[in-house]
Amino acid sequence: MTSPKLAWPLFAGLLAATAAWGADAQSASKQAFMGLQTVYVSFDISESDTKEFGTGAKNALTDAAHRYTSTVKFELPLGMGMPDTCPPSVTSLSEAMEQGRCMSWSVTMPDDAAMEAAMTNPSADLSKNPMLVPAEYSVDDVHQFRYRDTPDTGFATDTTTSKGRGLVYVGRSGMLLCDLKKLACDLNSVSMGYQNGTDLLTVSTTSDVPGFTPKRETEGPALKLPKVPKDIQSLLNGLPLMLPLPMTKVLTGPANTGEGRPGAGSAKVTIKLTLSAQPAAKVASPTAVGEVKQ
Repeated sequence: MTSPKLAWPLFAGLLAATAAWGADAQSASKQAFMGLQTVYVSFDISESDTKEFGTGAKNALTDAAHRYTSTVKFELPLGMGMPDTCPPSVTSLSEAMEQGRCMSWSVTMPDDAAMEAAMTNPSADLSKNPMLVPAEYSVDDVHQFRYRDTPDTGFATDTTTSKGRGLVYVGRSGMLLCDLKKLACDLNSVSMGYQNGTDLLTVSTTSDVPGFTPKRETEGPALKLPKVPKDIQSLLNGLPLMLPLPMTKVLTGPANTGEGRPGAGSAKVTIKLTLSAQPAAKVASPTAVGEVKQ
């Protein structure tokens, strides 16, 4: 049996060796991170809500219900490395003077000729526009509206269904600024707007009113895709940095309501944010029932 007098120095030595190994590993992870040529920032955004009939006034002449889920996924390659550029929400001005403390990456913009061509020919194929990146989307949206003449009569109900998936496009923008001492980053200037491509939604309208003629139309999906509120966008500042990459952070909160939205106030939006040293696997444009090519 080992004497307590001998066991304690052995244990203390083991702790010191473990701490030193952990410090060396963390230092190596930081050096590898700062040496990356490109950081890939992936967004997986979803929004959903459900509202049943009968949640309003008891004798209302109109009522509405809905069920919808929309998602969008895209990746931004940030390839312009800028040493000693610190995250303003994390690092003080005096701390930012310390060399080797911070590292940042931003989108590498196309050359002047490519930018000029994209701006002067906006009707060109968006998949070839160097100022945009593709984003996979899906929409499954059912709205119902019912109405009656008096509280004593039955309701007539109209149902509108929007379905589809495919590709839309987002602006190639963004900047990641990291403080390697505080292990925190700001993610700024990411475009959260969508541009419609050729993959459209199928919108079908039916009614139980006698003689109603069902309608089937197509429309762009942009207005029905998740809108990221400012409250959630603000959480992209001061993000904890977990090394080595990849790392994932999940943010959630109330969704924006407005144009293209039911406006019930209970919708939630969730962002799964991933930082990686490698690009995500390329996925071909999906096809499904409800997808329409323009």
